[in-house]
This record gives sequence, C-alpha cells and structure tokens, in this order.
Amino acid sequence: MNWTAIGAIGEILGAAGVIITLVYLARQVRQNTRATRLATAQSISAAARDWNRPLLLDRELAWTFQVGTEDPTKLDEKEQARFIELCFSLLRMFEDAHYQHQQGALDPDIWKGYEKLYAAYAKAPGFQAYWKQRRETFRPEFREFIEGYGSPGVTTWGTLKQEGEYLGSGSDAFAAGR
Repeated sequence: MNWTAIGAIGEILGAAGVIITLVYLARQVRQNTRATRLATAQSISAAARDWNRPLLLDRELAWTFQVGTEDPTKLDEKEQARFIELCFSLLRMFEDAHYQHQQGALDPDIWKGYEKLYAAYAKAPGFQAYWKQRRETFRPEFREFIEGYGSPGVTTWGTLKQEGEYLGSGSDAFAAGR
C-alpha cells in the first residue's frame, strides 16, 4: 500500500466522520426543536390556566370579564378598571403565544387552536374598545395580527347562552348535567 492509497483511505474516513457528525447534529437539532416546542406549549398552557384561575374562583370577576367583553359601558368605574387589567394580561399572553409561533417555537397545530380563540376575543366589543386605547403598547406584528380579524361581532358566552347554543342543546344543558 502506498501513501496515495493511505491518503485516499484517510479522506474517505474523514468524509464518513463528517457525514456521521452532520447526521448526529441534525438529529440533535430536531430533538431540541421538539423539546422547545413542548416547553413553549406547556408554558402557554400554564399561562392560560393562571389567567383563568381567578375567574373561576371569583364570580364577580368572571361577571366583570363577561359583561366587559360584550359591553364595557355596562360596567361601573371599578369594574372597568378590572376589565382593563384583564384585557391587558390576556392580550399579553396572546402576544407571547403569537411571538412564539412566529419564532417557530410553538407547534403550528397548537397555534391554530389559540389563533381561533384570539380571533374571537379580538372581535369582541369590549376588546375593541380596549384595543383602540392601548394598541400602541403591543408589538407591531401582534397589532397586525389582531387587526386582521376585522370589526366586532364575536360570539361570546353570553350570546351563546341567549341563543341556546352554550354547552349543547340549550342554556339548561349545563343545569341538566349534560
């Protein structure tokens, strides 16, 4: 065996090493992307639970949110202040999820569900009123996203209940335990 053959074998082994390294790195990147997406989904889900918890524990706060979403003019001054804070924290959570989606850190299938929810709130009259006053406090990309959903006209819990569509076949479906 001459030096040329040994050199060729060395180059082949070196190329194989590079290919193995690239395959390994690609696999690591895929695993890291998956882990990042899982962590992001868990974080956003936890934020949603944390945001909802006070509404579940405080009927007055839940009422304030429901009425404020549908018609904030029906709230007194204190209730309007609480509604503004609820809007702010909910929209910040939405903005974070939107940003994570834009950065590729949130699985597209998970984002689709959040997007539908965000679109509904973005159209609610109470959020529209809040948005007109505070839109400049959010990122331009998020403003574009929210404003891309058009004028008010959301179906809220209250309108679903009035139309007999909430939780099944009628407003008393909940009371009947269905």
